[in-house]
This record gives sequence, C-alpha cells and structure tokens, in this order.
Amino acid sequence: MRCLDRAKAYIKKRFLGKNLSQKVHVLFGFSISLYIILFLLFLIILKGNLDSHINEMNYDTMASIENDLNSSFENISTMGEIIINNSEIRSYLRSTQKSVDTFEVLSSIYSVATAFNNIDSIYVFKLDGGYINISNVFTEVNVGMIDNTEWKERVFSELGKNLILVNGDGLFHVGEGDNILSFIRVVNDINTQKPIGILAINTSMRLLENTYKTMSDTGKEFAFYDEAGTFLCGSNKCEFNDELKDADTFVTKRKAFGWLAHYYPMKEAPLILVENAKIDYIKQLPIQSIVLVILVAAVTIFCFTLFSLFIKHQITRPIESMVASMDNVKSGWLRRVGIKLPNDEMGKLKDSYNNMLIEINHLIEELLDKEKYLRRVELEAMHEQIKPHFLYNTLDMIGSLALDDNAEDVYDAIEALGVFYRNFLNKGEQEILIGDELEIIKSYLKLQKLRYGKIIEEKIVVDKGLENRKILKLILQPLVENSLYHGAIPKGELCRIYIKIKETEKDIVISITDTGVGMSNDKIKKIMETDSKSFGLKRTIERIRNFYGREDVCQLKSKPGYYFQVILYIPKVTEKVISQDCYNTNRSSD
Repeated sequence: MRCLDRAKAYIKKRFLGKNLSQKVHVLFGFSISLYIILFLLFLIILKGNLDSHINEMNYDTMASIENDLNSSFENISTMGEIIINNSEIRSYLRSTQKSVDTFEVLSSIYSVATAFNNIDSIYVFKLDGGYINISNVFTEVNVGMIDNTEWKERVFSELGKNLILVNGDGLFHVGEGDNILSFIRVVNDINTQKPIGILAINTSMRLLENTYKTMSDTGKEFAFYDEAGTFLCGSNKCEFNDELKDADTFVTKRKAFGWLAHYYPMKEAPLILVENAKIDYIKQLPIQSIVLVILVAAVTIFCFTLFSLFIKHQITRPIESMVASMDNVKSGWLRRVGIKLPNDEMGKLKDSYNNMLIEINHLIEELLDKEKYLRRVELEAMHEQIKPHFLYNTLDMIGSLALDDNAEDVYDAIEALGVFYRNFLNKGEQEILIGDELEIIKSYLKLQKLRYGKIIEEKIVVDKGLENRKILKLILQPLVENSLYHGAIPKGELCRIYIKIKETEKDIVISITDTGVGMSNDKIKKIMETDSKSFGLKRTIERIRNFYGREDVCQLKSKPGYYFQVILYIPKVTEKVISQDCYNTNRSSD
C-alpha cells in the first residue's frame, strides 16, 4: 500500500502538476510507447484469433464431411432393411436344406443393389456358415469368423443396427493394400425375434473419397484412417499421430511452420478423418521494410512534436483563456463566453459553446414543460381510476350484498377492492409488473361482475415469464374499462374480453379484444382527434408515447357490431426483468 501511495504521489507531483503543454508532451511519449506495445500485443492476439478461426472453419468442414458420410450410411441401412425384409431371403435363412435354389434370392438382392451406388458386394450368411452373395470385385471370405463368439456377440449386441467395420474385422479380404467398409447386421426371425442369419454389405473406399472430393480445390488435404491408425484412403501427406488413437474429440496439432493437422474421430463409424491445412502467415519483413518502418516512426515522432507545439500555441493558450471566462458556469450560471478570439476553429468553438448554452437552456425549458405535462397526465390518469363515483358505486354494491346476507360475495368484493387499490397505488412508481397490472384488471372485473352480473367473461393469456416484466402503470385498466362501458354494456348481452400478452424480438405486444358493439372508423378517428374524457383510449396512448419516446405504440381494429381490438407495442428497451422469486416475495409481502 505504501508503494502504491508513493506512486500516486509521484504521478500527482510529476504529471498532474504540469501545465497543459507539458502534459501534451508527456502524453505524446506515453502514447508512442503504448502504441508499440499494443501493436505487438495485437499481432499476438491476431495470430491466436486467426488460429482459432481456422480451427473452427476446419471443424465445420470435417463435420460437413461426417454429415455427408452419415447420409450415405443411412442409405445403406435403408438398403439393408429392404433386403432383410424380403420374403425370399428370409425363406433362404430359415431353410435347413444345404442344397437350395438361390436364383430367386440372388435376383432379389441384385434388384435392390442396383438402386444404390458404391456397393461392391452383398453377403447373406446363415448361422451354420453357409452363404450367398453378389459381388463386383473378388472378395475372400473367412467363414470361420461367423463362428467366432466375440465377433458374433459384437454383431448381435447392435440389436439389428449396422456394425461398421473395416474389412468386416477379418471377415473379408480384397487384396494387398485394398480395403472395404463393411456394414454388418444380424437378421432376426420376424416371429421369434431370434437370430437366423447375418447380412454384410461391403462398399469400396470411393464412398469415403466422394465426401471430400468437392473440397480438393481448397488447398486442403484429407485422408481416412481406421481406429488402429491404418491408412484407408486419401492423401499420404496426412500422417496419422499414434498418440491420438484414443482421442474422441476434434484435435488440432501444429506441424511445420504454416501447417496445421486436424484429427476428427467419426461418431458413427470406427474411422478417423485427418486434414492438413496450410496457414499463410505474414512472412518476416526484409531489411528494406524494417528500415522503412524505422523511418516512418521517426517521421511520425517529428510530426507529433510539431503537432504538440502547434497545440500549445494555437489551442492550449486560447483554451486557457476560454476556461478563465467560463468559470461562472461552474457555479451553475449558464452565461455565454464574451472573450475575443480569432475567427478560426477556436473562435468557432467559442460560438458553438455559446450556441450550446442557448440550446441547453431551451432543452431545460422543454424538459420542464414535458415533465409538467407527464405529471399532469399521470395525475389525470390516477384521478380517473380513483374517481369517487367508482368507489361510491362499489361501496353501495357491497352494502346491498350485505343486506342480502351474501357474506361470501361481500368478502370477495372487499378483497377485490383491496387488491385493486393496493396494486393501483404501487408505491408511487411509474412502472409496474405485468402480473400486478393483470391483478388490477382481475380485481376490477370481479367488482364489475358483482355489480352488473355475468355480462362479461374474460380470458387472459400471457407468455411464460412476461408476468415479471415491467411496463408503464395503468395502461391496461382504462382499456378494459372502455371494453366494458363502451362495448359490453351497450350491447346488452354476454360479451367476452380477451387479453393476450406475448413477446417479439423488439416489443411486448398486448392485445385487448372485446366482442361488444364495436366502433366505426369515423368514430375511432373522432375519439383520437378530440380530447374526450369519456374514453381513456387517447390519454392512455399519449402516456405510452411520452413515456417510451415512440409514436408507433398502438394499432386499432374494429368491426361495428362484432368486436373492438386495441394492440399495444411496448418497447423492451427500458424493460426491467425481476426474478420469479422476487416477484412472489413482493406479492406475498403485500
């Protein structure tokens, strides 16, 4: 702490105590040093980000190859399903005769195989070692593998799914240096679900090569290896790292300068995709370029020195004069600067400063007027909600219920009235939780139902989580009141009020729809153009526009005799999100 305090004292003495011109020189030297350090740091970060970006691109490339390969695997699986579901093939597998006419069976297999590409051979094995096949290439079969318990358990454990093996893990041999990819699955009896045979579909390495052929012109090299590190196909330059045999995720290894090797284990097959990608870093600068950089740096320092002197004589001193003239502003007096300055940028700065003071004074006056207007509108809105006739009518209704000995309705009415005013007052805040605003509506409608009977039904639908968002207080209740008095009551029959609140990318959209008498477009236009206190619609929209500083906050739809709908678009820019626990705590504490 003492060292830090001494450092602060030294900086304060050596730097903060200097005049503006000296500070410019100190900051100039510091800026040059910092620039060099940041430039070097930028190169390091740039190299790291470039490596990361290249790794991401190569990962996406290899994942795309895997997706293409999986699509081919699905086609082969589909072909296998068609083959094992063929009645001729199942009859052959269930047959116990050693001499069977297989012409029809082979014809069925051939007809399926011709519909798919890259198929070298198809084998259907009985569990006793007998088999039939069709083949495009010479393939040796090690029938003894069918009786190998460990190999057979691996096939049976897949429960009918394909087990993908290179050369069938010893079942097939196609020649020195050549490999095939075998898709092996058990064939179960339809009735007993017990194994009756094994299906093996062999594909050439063309199936793998086709997945990266279209990328051969990108300067990248690809190769496929099996899990043991045996080369299958591709570029011999893509060497396999034995340390990565057990890797199960995407791995990057740096090779020679400018080269990266990527290893991508396939999830659906015992294969590892290897990719070599060249990175073109900027080569080391030649001597001529270094000399040029030094020369540019020297010229830059010289220019900065001249610039510092210019700042001192043409800017610093005039600013000091202006500062002396503007001291009155510090005490709260927004008076204009009266000193004489040349008719250059500094003179324009003085004029701009004076004009700014004039604009600030105008803005202050406008803000005061706007604040007064907002307060007046807010008070008028609150007055509309606490107007005596609503309270008198409610108390009169409670009195009538009490005389009728309807204790339960009396309790409901008093409770609803309490909830209404508790949420309505909202501790004097301008904003309110959507959940609390809806409670005001529910309490209000509950009181009106007790007063007018079942003339209205409401349905409220709110997207999950929106109850905890804040909106401007008392913007929904006036609209619901309009729906009641100007929609439902004039209609004289049961009406429904629908309230739906949802969230879009930019807004919280609130729609209030009633099935009342509706309203013509001319009447809507008249209401919005006149200052009618009988409708809370216009004042509510004005409050929303003034509070959120936006004009497009409302949309009105109506069909006379059928419905009236108000859609509010509340911006999410100023929204406040409160956790569910906090919301529940606040409500319980009330």
